Parts: sequence; structure tokens; C-alpha cells
Amino acid sequence: MGCHIRKERKQVALQMSLLNVKDRTIHRYTGISERSMRYIRKTFRETGEIVRTPVCAGRPRILDSLDAFP
Repeated sequence: MGCHIRKERKQVALQMSLLNVKDRTIHRYTGISERSMRYIRKTFRETGEIVRTPVCAGRPRILDSLDAFP
């Protein structure tokens, strides 16, 4: 698994992509892989946002403080 890419860096890379800069050149200047660029563009086309935010936090847990230390 790769490292986390900050939102600001994704914004810069997306702007470069919108200016028709090749993915290889974007990778050279930002360090973002060509595959990640495809994913960033796909997310932007589908949602209009650069990063996906989860709809909900996931399945709620039924544990309480007494269950943590039996």
C-alpha cells in the first residue's frame, strides 16, 4: 500500500492534468503515480471532489467500557 497523498498535492496534480500535462510529467514533479492520477480524475468526474468522504463511519460497535476489560 502506498503512502497518503495530501489533498493539496492532489489539487495541484489535478490542475496540471486539466491543463493537459502528461501523467508522466505530473509524476516527475509531484511524485504521484500514473495509476493514482487515473483514480484522482475518476473520483473528480464522479463526485466533483478530489477525495472521497465516507457516507457513514461504518458499522457501530455494541461494546461498552465493561466489555473492553473482562
